[in-house]
Amino acid sequence: MLSLVSDLKRGGFNYEEKSFSDTAVIVIARIGGEGTDLPLDFGDKNEDGTDLHTYTNNSAEYDDFTDGQHYLELNQTEKNMVELVCDNFEHVVVIYNSANAMELGWVDEYEQIIVSSREKLADVESVLDHYGFYRINKGCIVNMKYVDTVLDGNCYVDGEVLPIAGNKKKAFMDRLTEYIGETMK
Repeated sequence: MLSLVSDLKRGGFNYEEKSFSDTAVIVIARIGGEGTDLPLDFGDKNEDGTDLHTYTNNSAEYDDFTDGQHYLELNQTEKNMVELVCDNFEHVVVIYNSANAMELGWVDEYEQIIVSSREKLADVESVLDHYGFYRINKGCIVNMKYVDTVLDGNCYVDGEVLPIAGNKKKAFMDRLTEYIGETMK
């Protein structure tokens, strides 16, 4: 994430992302659970006046979390990343990876965000279907642009072997054939 933000600040995308696709994926994660604190206020102090919560900022220019801000909302680096990605891509998918609920009201502030992890996978599937993605099994949606081959009921994507569910094989092959035909026009 840090390299993306600093690269963008130096003058935009210096690589092929924008010409490759008009859709970007942002992944935001939080750790927390038994034995791991989820600060409700980063301004909390110990009795001796030192900070109660330990956190290392991603930048010397600003604090990621300010007093009064809690751990389950976007920090400043994440806000910067969302702004930069939404400014540079027509469509943005947000994935939130954590066992804890997070404040996601901010996704409604960006018209570029077409889907977020607040939806069920079936909802994500229906939105991404229009962008060259297809659900091949219970828990996997693939970007057809990256499919290397299909062999023995498996889909090979960038060297990874992904099983295709039996009830998805024919429909996936039909969609992949259609996708390849469209890209060759």
